[in-house]
Amino acid sequence: MRSPQTWAALQYDSGKASVEIARLQPQEGVRFIKEAVKAFRVSLEVRTRAALPQDWAMTQNELGKALSDLADRSDPSAAGLLEREAVEVYRAALQVRTRKALPLEWAKTTGNLANALAALCLRSDKDEELELLMKQAGEAYESATEVFTFEEYPQEWAAIQGNMGKFFVELIPFIDGEGAQTTVIETAVEALQEALKVFTRQAQPRRWAIMQLNLGNALSTQARLGEKAEAKPLLAEAEQAFRAAMEVCTREAQPLEWAAAQYNLAGALKSLGDLETGEPQQEHWQAAEQAYKQALEIYTLESHPGNYQQMEKGLQSIQERLQKSTKGLN
Repeated sequence: MRSPQTWAALQYDSGKASVEIARLQPQEGVRFIKEAVKAFRVSLEVRTRAALPQDWAMTQNELGKALSDLADRSDPSAAGLLEREAVEVYRAALQVRTRKALPLEWAKTTGNLANALAALCLRSDKDEELELLMKQAGEAYESATEVFTFEEYPQEWAAIQGNMGKFFVELIPFIDGEGAQTTVIETAVEALQEALKVFTRQAQPRRWAIMQLNLGNALSTQARLGEKAEAKPLLAEAEQAFRAAMEVCTREAQPLEWAAAQYNLAGALKSLGDLETGEPQQEHWQAAEQAYKQALEIYTLESHPGNYQQMEKGLQSIQERLQKSTKGLN
């Protein structure tokens, strides 16, 4: 007969396996992430803080990651609630994973907390809360790098740099003033370039590809915010980064990342087309249309409703451009 602790460990392992299956099978991702959340919760019925504090904190940490993953796959009304719960779960774990007792575990969970706070910040529609969450996320990222330094833990340090860079890019719409936006996006580009000094294609191909994807987004945003004369080379560099990411994050190996790269590539190509005329413009817009369609094969209404709506909107926009340009040519 299995002991309760063995049963709880099996539930924990089942949750971890469900998370991995969700990554590899995005169309069924919501179902598997929900199964992971359920498995972690069940495990916590045995892995209590009183009886097994470190196992409890470890399971809370994984539950937080699963809740954040589920938030990314949910509609906006549910996503905010899930991300708030993830923040609470990480903070609970940090009651055991203290910096003094378990510095590495503390830094890992603090980094996860920073990611959850960043996501919640981007979902907030209240100015006061937005400012507070922005501050808390930045402080959590900085705190994690106090343990995960470049000299001692370059991999972890680079991961935090990458997450910070991604957050700063997504934060741009919430920042007032062109000067402030320019400063933030320059910081984002720098952070992602720093991360790529550690995550090389040869040593860490998947992480390298993710950083390329995020760098492409940062460069596209920088092109939009900067001078028109600088936009085209920045967008061309962004296109190169997205295509590089897809060389590693293929549709078969990492379908979600591949679809994200296709979507962002479409945006860069659309913007490049807007800067062109005649045949080059048509070529960029047609390539953008194809990229949107490919992304929508992965990001379906059922699996990722929020992303699906954004991509549908982008596809419609590019198709309208193509229709108007075709009429003009005729």
